[in-house]
Amino acid sequence: MAETNTRPRSFFLNEHHELARGEKKGGGGIPKYAPIDWASKGRRIQTTLRQTRNRILSSNDPTKESHYFFLAKPETRLRKRQEDKKGNLKAEVDEPTEYSGKDSRVFSRLGMDLLSVTEDGSAVVHSTPD
Repeated sequence: MAETNTRPRSFFLNEHHELARGEKKGGGGIPKYAPIDWASKGRRIQTTLRQTRNRILSSNDPTKESHYFFLAKPETRLRKRQEDKKGNLKAEVDEPTEYSGKDSRVFSRLGMDLLSVTEDGSAVVHSTPD
């Protein structure tokens, strides 16, 4: 019987059974978006979430203390930069937002649950008050 020098290895996958971004081999880089004013966008998102929470709490929903259900309307398109290996701009393209496809994980990354996507592309989302 021949001896082998192999050792067992354990692989730990995330809840979506995918390797983490840093563990993948190849596959390209992180998407580069055209200039976005993240400070104002962050304030807008924070204001919108605060207004949504206040509106839910003022509703007659008996589950409002433990569950939030709301509709998330996407930006119709995001402008992405395509660069060569040296970082020089090759092109800027408009990419549609698809909550039913490639953009669906944005909610789980924020601690929310995507329940469904409407015909117009909006997302029905569940969240807890946390």
